[in-house]
Amino acid sequence: MLQVRNLNVRYGNVQVLWDVSCEVNEGEFVSVIGPNASGKTTLIKSIVRLVKPEKGDVIFDGREIRSPEEAVKKRLVLRDRKSISWDDCFRKFIHRRASSTKIREKKETQRSI
Repeated sequence: MLQVRNLNVRYGNVQVLWDVSCEVNEGEFVSVIGPNASGKTTLIKSIVRLVKPEKGDVIFDGREIRSPEEAVKKRLVLRDRKSISWDDCFRKFIHRRASSTKIREKKETQRSI
């Protein structure tokens, strides 16, 4: 089980996370969603200790995680993936639909001639 307790993170004078707490039990899947610059990546980086919180605890399988090395030993790692932009997905979908419609219309026009 992963427990995050009262996590506070600052970048200089800017506080990014305020008293964030959550629990994730074995077998659960969790998504962290929110607008840009809302602290999602900072939260994940804080959990795996790539960013040092000002305050708060991260406990995984009953042991506190204090460093990235401890996180790796516990197999608690951050997978960096290219983010998905829903706007881009929608544009690609519309483009594909429009392209396939144009192709169909062109074929039908050629058949009728």
